[in-house]
Amino acid sequence: MQPKNSTLTLGDDTYTHFTKAIYRLKIETSYSGMGTFANPIERFPDLRVHNAIYLSTESDENAGMDGGIEPSLELFEPLIEATDHYFLPWNIPEGLTITDDGEWEGWSAWMGNDNGPIYDSKLQFLGASDSQIRVRWTGSDSDDRPFVFEGTLQIMPIIMYGVASLNLPQILHRLFGEVQAASLIVDASPVRESQIPEWIRYEIRKKVSQAIAVFV
Repeated sequence: MQPKNSTLTLGDDTYTHFTKAIYRLKIETSYSGMGTFANPIERFPDLRVHNAIYLSTESDENAGMDGGIEPSLELFEPLIEATDHYFLPWNIPEGLTITDDGEWEGWSAWMGNDNGPIYDSKLQFLGASDSQIRVRWTGSDSDDRPFVFEGTLQIMPIIMYGVASLNLPQILHRLFGEVQAASLIVDASPVRESQIPEWIRYEIRKKVSQAIAVFV
């Protein structure tokens, strides 16, 4: 996918300069109780992938919003069809479209900076590379002004928090399937001053393929 200019329009206003345009994926965990972590995998029974888009425009004094607008879209999709596995961002197929029909509680779309929600969001994926994903995101604000963002987002490392004894390969396999999980590498670092013993921040990225030099 070749990078192209990104543009956000809100009603009659157009924004082409962004201080942030990222696609963030987090692995969310839930567990019962804060006691011993003797069986950590059993204490994290509910796992889901939390996808999010965060935008930030350069400050525009004429926009009437302090520091420019900062739209965000958070959702717990997409799943690979006919499986219980999630797509990794760089594997989301071109043309896939998902829509907030008002019934899916996992969607959350806001204009940012103490501004209101974005209604009727629709997200279309236009292609991806190892480090970028291109999307078209449409909706409307509380004044019925059309909202359209089409542009390239930087794919950020996947983040997950958990105890050091978690079987992370098992979790990644469960969430993404064997093939996708095999493409990932993990960096782990302790969380300082945490109230949970052995609390770890896991940063998960795609393996970088290394070219092999052939000398003739």
